[in-house]
Amino acid sequence: MEARIINRRDLDFVLYEMLGADGLARRPRYREHSRETFSAVLDAALQIASEQFAPHAHDADENEPRLEQGRVVIIPEVKRALQAFCEAGFMSASFDEDLGGMQLPVTVAQAALAIFRGASIGIEAYAMLTIANANLLSVFGSEEQKRRYLPHLLSGRFFGTMCLSEPQAGSSLSLSARRDITTFASTSTAAQAALKMAGRTLSDVQVAEVHDSYSIAEILAVEDLGFCKKGEGGAFVESGATALGGRIPINTSGGLKARGHPLGATGIAQAVEIVYQLRGKAGARQVKDAKVGLTHNVGGTGGTCLVHVLEGGA
Repeated sequence: MEARIINRRDLDFVLYEMLGADGLARRPRYREHSRETFSAVLDAALQIASEQFAPHAHDADENEPRLEQGRVVIIPEVKRALQAFCEAGFMSASFDEDLGGMQLPVTVAQAALAIFRGASIGIEAYAMLTIANANLLSVFGSEEQKRRYLPHLLSGRFFGTMCLSEPQAGSSLSLSARRDITTFASTSTAAQAALKMAGRTLSDVQVAEVHDSYSIAEILAVEDLGFCKKGEGGAFVESGATALGGRIPINTSGGLKARGHPLGATGIAQAVEIVYQLRGKAGARQVKDAKVGLTHNVGGTGGTCLVHVLEGGA
């Protein structure tokens, strides 16, 4: 069953050999961890996923939640799976120890969640949405909201849900409701946060992979990331600043326009390209002496955005 969920050798390769995740244990926030503790967490995830998630994936899909007399009813196996998930600490895996969390690097916590998704994405979604709610509250919630909700979300007493954020759902994140349709606020917010976490500034970035699902998307991205001023993205690209050998080479891989856009795989491909660049293994695409790279991946119509700042070894 475990082999059907995920290939651990492949996962270890991505985490330790490609991303060097074990090196995160040298950072003060993760000093209580090591490659051994990271692997132990993944082993525990695989065991729970194999025993509690995968065997019930089909039944969970066949028996969707239903409303009966004002109460939502789900099959009992889902509850037991989520209880095991919470009791093992996966709901709060990346949260501070002060909140009862494991204080794991997000990279490792997400690797564990990938195992649960591989076993049953339907069951794992309950936890994923709850973790997303907790993340939102921990950053933007008032102290009263944090006190009232976070402990219960992270313990599994409360579960979270989502607000539809696509334009057809009529939410305030629709394009028509935005102050400026040429700006993705999520891009600038994510970039600033990622750079701060990495202890870097935008001027340190020597190569970047951005989400160019449409021609205009790259122009907006270089503006929102801060590589040039708003309204100057077109001229910036046309000047050759984003070409190989330019001021800031963008999408040396060819980007989404050349590679295609297989959704989740897009973000992985971006990370792989930057890792190749930082290791000096990009061949004819190589940016000379690249040490710091950035990836930018957008979800939906820009309502969400992920930015990673990667740094090569000495």
